[in-house]
Amino acid sequence: MIQGILGIDTSNYTTSAALVSDLGEVLADSRMLLSVREGEVGLRQSDALFLHVRNWPELLKLPRFSGVHIGAVAVATRPSPIAGSYMPVFLAGQAFAATVATMLGVPLLEFSHQEGHVRAALSARWPLHKPFLAVQISGGTTDILFVAPLAEGGFMISHLGRSSDLHAGQFIDRVGVHMGLAFPCGVAMDELATTWENEGLEPFPITSSVKASTISFSGPASMAMRALDQGVPRGAVALGVFRSISNSLEKVLREHQEKAGEVLLCGGVAANTHIRRRLQARLKRFAFILAPPHLAGDNAVGIALLGADRMQRDRGLC
Repeated sequence: MIQGILGIDTSNYTTSAALVSDLGEVLADSRMLLSVREGEVGLRQSDALFLHVRNWPELLKLPRFSGVHIGAVAVATRPSPIAGSYMPVFLAGQAFAATVATMLGVPLLEFSHQEGHVRAALSARWPLHKPFLAVQISGGTTDILFVAPLAEGGFMISHLGRSSDLHAGQFIDRVGVHMGLAFPCGVAMDELATTWENEGLEPFPITSSVKASTISFSGPASMAMRALDQGVPRGAVALGVFRSISNSLEKVLREHQEKAGEVLLCGGVAANTHIRRRLQARLKRFAFILAPPHLAGDNAVGIALLGADRMQRDRGLC
């Protein structure tokens, strides 16, 4: 029978579980997106908790979770490894994981959601032993990070920059919903921006706002929505939004370019083709590590891989 590690993550928008072998091969990757009402731009923590509890039994009914002997359960219990990091929604995953680990009599390994994003994004570049910069951009984060792998597994993470109000994903979704798109809006806006750009048309200029490595997206979001109300084409605004995000990230990365030569892009927004391409084109000094698109967004694969790393080290395999 295959030996595996079960990974669990309950973010604000996705219930996810993954299985990896004890050597790090991904055996299963299952996710259920939490439903958001039409016209809404997010979920309250209490609503997300309820949806995770409802999703969990359905997620584990999938046949891909059978035929594997689970030797450990890994779980995201907090947003980041920074002291005091907390978000109620992760209590759902913590409860699920503790129950499974207790029933099976196997170790329970706790990590942070942010570490899971980083590890999933590094799946094709593992092991990576030297420090690097990471940009995690999603509906819940706009973080520029200094990351150092730890010998015992996981990462030491410190913040170099972040958003002061809206996160990159919230910026995109607020503008997208204002356009009439369904939440989450990233993929549809990416397609609009691509069509506009392929026709050789310019983006609507949306000024980015960065001060002392702190990004503000509330002003750019208001500017984008006013442009839509004034009849500016959706494609022009979509491309302007992505330019604004990439320009903001570029400014912060330039402020810290002496700290490391590699930059990892992770988080759901990091799958955006325009942001990836523009950062790579304008920041030649860095070697970019791009999260595989299917592992850029919220998933439990990174958490399961962190668990596999920890188990390998405990057995002296690496």
